[in-house]
Amino acid sequence: MSSNSNKALRVLVFRPGSIGDTLIAIPALNYFRALHPGAQFSLLTNSTRESGLVSASAILQEAGLINNTFYYPSSLRMPGAFIELSRALVKGRFDLCLYLGPLREWCALVRYKLFFLTLGITTVQGLPWQGQKRHAVNVNSGLYEHEANRILRQIGGESMQLSDTSLWSFPLPAGCIERVSALLKAAGRYLVLCIGGKDPAKQWGSANWNALLQELSAEHSDYTLIIVGSHADSSEATRVLSHWPGLAKNLCGDLSALESMAVIRSAACMVSHDTGPLHMAALMNVPCVALFRDRDLPGVWFPFVERRIVFYQNREYRGMEVRTHEYIVRTVEDIPVSEVARAVHELLSQG
Repeated sequence: MSSNSNKALRVLVFRPGSIGDTLIAIPALNYFRALHPGAQFSLLTNSTRESGLVSASAILQEAGLINNTFYYPSSLRMPGAFIELSRALVKGRFDLCLYLGPLREWCALVRYKLFFLTLGITTVQGLPWQGQKRHAVNVNSGLYEHEANRILRQIGGESMQLSDTSLWSFPLPAGCIERVSALLKAAGRYLVLCIGGKDPAKQWGSANWNALLQELSAEHSDYTLIIVGSHADSSEATRVLSHWPGLAKNLCGDLSALESMAVIRSAACMVSHDTGPLHMAALMNVPCVALFRDRDLPGVWFPFVERRIVFYQNREYRGMEVRTHEYIVRTVEDIPVSEVARAVHELLSQG
């Protein structure tokens, strides 16, 4: 994954979205950085200040993968902010824009292209114009192409495989690792849960988490149990942890995004619904038990890790293997506690 070209480029990376969206684009960003080792990378993303979500720059810039960040306004009713942003981007004199964003309708892509042209950026790499940019489906497993692979493919990385560990490389700062190591000095082996998040429709529900901890405690109470998330999840995390007989830590709201990743990377297992910390675990190749609702195509956002058990509707995915169960799932809350507990026990017994 190298290139003889050492031409220094000024690259504007366009990646809107929240923390999970950002982490999914890491393989494509690493691929492009390896092709252009002397390039200067700036990020253009949406502001998350009003929503309270973790911004992309809190991950990419603090990890040293980009040099600086530009935020575009959340509303078209802020023309002054758009003018100020445009002037700043023009001053950046970017050679190209690297689009690492989601699939969009043709008219939206045209707007993006025209906007970048007004900034003097004539080359926009990665806009998903053609139909073949859509997610392909594996007819044997029923799994759709992973979103990380689609983004990688649309910027010219068709020959790369997501199994290439260099694509998932993510440099956690040494100071961050040291702080987390001190925090978890007495934790020993531990499990990490994420029970909250921005979208209530994705959540498994407190009753399920309480029941899961009761089932796991029979055999795994020697593990420390850690819950990560935002400050808004802290009260619920305290209530859930009251069902755990062993050591427990509620770290909701106490960690930066990178510190959360440092905690997750050494976990024996991560249990979560579809939220940012689950994608952190995938980036760190941590064994995952993942709970998904059926809004997205199966496979597109599943954690890409060596050891995973994913629950989606009444199906259970283990790599490319699919098991269909008899229970009925109308929402993610209908995924049975007993099945999730079995999956956690299985992953722990393997490692």
